[in-house]
Amino acid sequence: MDITERKRSEEKLRESEERLAGIVSSAMDAIIVIDGEQRIVLFNTAAEKIFRCEADEVIGTMVDRLIPQRFRHEHTGNILHFGREAA
Repeated sequence: MDITERKRSEEKLRESEERLAGIVSSAMDAIIVIDGEQRIVLFNTAAEKIFRCEADEVIGTMVDRLIPQRFRHEHTGNILHFGREAA
């Protein structure tokens, strides 16, 4: 079985992932990615500076920890609305 094409595809994917990681880490804007349970899965360098905490402190925690208390209820409503609209 010739696996040359598969190897090329894997290499292209790896290069693409490295390029994306470089873009995210060097972005001047905060980039925060959350999962379906609202847990932080990615927190770039700009987010660390803006929120004054390290990525490893917040990865796996709920995103609402970054939202001021007075806006949390509205945020929860927006998330529920988004979930209904996306389905």
